[in-house]
Amino acid sequence: MIHVPGPAGAGEDGILIMFNKNRRLIRAVSLAVSSALLLFGLSCSAGPGGGSGDRETETSYDTTSREYGIPEALEGLRYGGEKFTVLCRSGGMVGDDDLFCDELVNRPVEEAVYHRTQTVCSTLGVEIVPVRMEEGDMLAEIELAVSSGSNAYDLVECCEWKAVPLIARGYMYDLVSESGPYFDTESPWWSRLWIREATMGNGSLYFITGAPALSLYRLIFVMFYNKDLGKDLRTEDLYSVVEEGRWTLDFLAELVSPLYRDMNGNDRRDTDDSFGLVMNDETATDPFWSSCDITLFTRGEDGWYEYSDSDKMKVSSVFDRLYDLVHANKGTWSPSYGDQYAKTEEVFASGNALLANTHLRYAEFEKFRNMQDEYGIIPLPKYDENQKDYYSFVHDQYSVFFIPVTAGDRAMSGAVLEDLGYESYSTVLPVYYDLVLKGRYASDPQTRRMLDLITENVRMDPGWIYGNVLGEPCQQLIRFPVHDGVRSFASDLVKVSRDLPDYLEDFSRAIEALEH
Repeated sequence: MIHVPGPAGAGEDGILIMFNKNRRLIRAVSLAVSSALLLFGLSCSAGPGGGSGDRETETSYDTTSREYGIPEALEGLRYGGEKFTVLCRSGGMVGDDDLFCDELVNRPVEEAVYHRTQTVCSTLGVEIVPVRMEEGDMLAEIELAVSSGSNAYDLVECCEWKAVPLIARGYMYDLVSESGPYFDTESPWWSRLWIREATMGNGSLYFITGAPALSLYRLIFVMFYNKDLGKDLRTEDLYSVVEEGRWTLDFLAELVSPLYRDMNGNDRRDTDDSFGLVMNDETATDPFWSSCDITLFTRGEDGWYEYSDSDKMKVSSVFDRLYDLVHANKGTWSPSYGDQYAKTEEVFASGNALLANTHLRYAEFEKFRNMQDEYGIIPLPKYDENQKDYYSFVHDQYSVFFIPVTAGDRAMSGAVLEDLGYESYSTVLPVYYDLVLKGRYASDPQTRRMLDLITENVRMDPGWIYGNVLGEPCQQLIRFPVHDGVRSFASDLVKVSRDLPDYLEDFSRAIEALEH
């Protein structure tokens, strides 16, 4: 679970990113940012070697002010203006500013990113040179560089899902034991609880995510809520429903069912009609793995991932409810043609849907910023009212960072990565969270509260972190059959139960065999 408590403190086991209200001036925008205590950390059912454990989240809050200065290991460290080349992705779902911004622009986040990079260069005495490449070309480029022994790249930023197969090929240094003296996976700017989920049974960790990856926030799935339309339809106030713990899958289905209206009278469901819920019928089903608290994995006594069927009845129930929500519920519209995300944006932004299930990043988009109706943001629903907490899910296109095994100076790579993490934590995330997200809702304390609730418990199951080399088990059981309109859960579960243990064994053997 990625855990991001809102404006409070946190126990030592739950920290990724923390800002206190008396932090220094944010250099990125030359103004003081009074940032709420923002945390983004992970915890898992059990760490390596910890058995199955308990999946219940327990957050310890405190009110102690904490200040983080530049990492002690980096103090006084200066390189002689050495060139440091970062291979990073261009475009795609997260755009070009997830890690770098090439020039100053009059937008707070991009300015913060730009100044963050300049500060790292100044602090360490390096010249950071980003090399952007389309995601489809990156893997071939990395493979070519490693196979030829080229030290062209000192660091790689890559889509998490696409980076996974590179691990078993031996293309990455283990960040725990091989990243040099300046990088520390225990630093608060790295997703500590994500690390506990992603760490291998032998204690190795080959890529990492955290503060430098704005996509960790932008790709959280949320429910956008048209409050004006809700008043017109006389629906129950959903903020109250969420706060009272009644926001569940069943509540959602019953809420949206009677809300379809054929507005243009053409007897065809299209973007001109009015709906209770709009969502794409493929990836927008993924976040229910987290929101409904289901998994296929546990940890064995040796710390390695193991397949577990303990949740199979619950997973089956979630599948049935999602299938009916998408294919049988008259109030739901899942656009089946064109860009499904764009269609979702279009329908909601035009005021034609009470709810939209999509990424948090849409709050930054022009259509949402210019909406005539007032909207809010709420978490995805729980499985049922017995589930204690709301959980959120980050789309597996978020950025991870790794040091290629052909990097010329892995200690320098570790130092730059560590400083990117520290500066992002100190300057970029306060701007994004407080100014861009929460700042937009200064007059709406309820939505500010919802944003804290959404970022409070973000789960990232091993089946999603490493799914690309495990036969995509989670996608096979819900995403694919719902998208295809086939009720095939029973046969799909048989296939996953048969194949997943072999995938896990092959993956663990490949990791244990790695030698750099």
